[in-house]
Amino acid sequence: MRSVTVLLLLMGCGSAAPAARGPAEPTKPNVYGPKDMSGGLGCVEPCELTKSEPPPKTPPPPKAPPVWERIVVPSGPVAGFGVYSVDLVDNVAYCGGKQLVTSRNKQRLDPADQALAGVFALEYPASLDFTPDSDAARASSLALKTWIERYQATYVVAQQQYETQLASTDALVQVAAAARLYQLAHRFATVLAYAEIPRGLTADEAKQVFCDMVGDQASRLLARADEAKTLCTEKAAQVTERRPLWWTPICTQ
Repeated sequence: MRSVTVLLLLMGCGSAAPAARGPAEPTKPNVYGPKDMSGGLGCVEPCELTKSEPPPKTPPPPKAPPVWERIVVPSGPVAGFGVYSVDLVDNVAYCGGKQLVTSRNKQRLDPADQALAGVFALEYPASLDFTPDSDAARASSLALKTWIERYQATYVVAQQQYETQLASTDALVQVAAAARLYQLAHRFATVLAYAEIPRGLTADEAKQVFCDMVGDQASRLLARADEAKTLCTEKAAQVTERRPLWWTPICTQ
């Protein structure tokens, strides 16, 4: 399981703040009186006047379905970005039992989409090998760390571009920018959710730990995508243009 621990450290996108310590527990009342008191008012059994029922336990919130049951990946050209196409094909060597296939055609890339293209060009590292205590594991750790840093940097450049466009006074520009923010987060979530299971994780339990780990990160990004989609829907409602545009499937469903 050592290799899985390394992966957890690499894939973590920031650790949670330590839980704040609550106040010290109050001293519990003495519900048992002395066996004998003057006037015969003592009690051996719990005194009814001081006994209290424990507060009802709050049931835990229902667990969300796995990310692979919630993420939707339309096959074919990316909306408003036909330079790239995506598809999911069955492959048990990948988390979720499917492989994300991304292809680029020969269409001319619009300079305005350069940052978006940079995000779609980065696919999850292939053929990672986390065989414990091996040179391959050390090389794979470095490769994964480098990829994460590069993806995050590329993602931020594109994100800042579209966040700036949200400040436009043109409603159509705002809608398109919100739709692109959705695509950015959704793409990152999809790449992680369908990551290739590294070699060296031979036990089913280790494979499941890895997929649960990337699935958790993908769920966070999917939540960010949902927020962008909500914003896109709100912006689209303010647009007077009623003919279908490339962002219509994203912002009106």
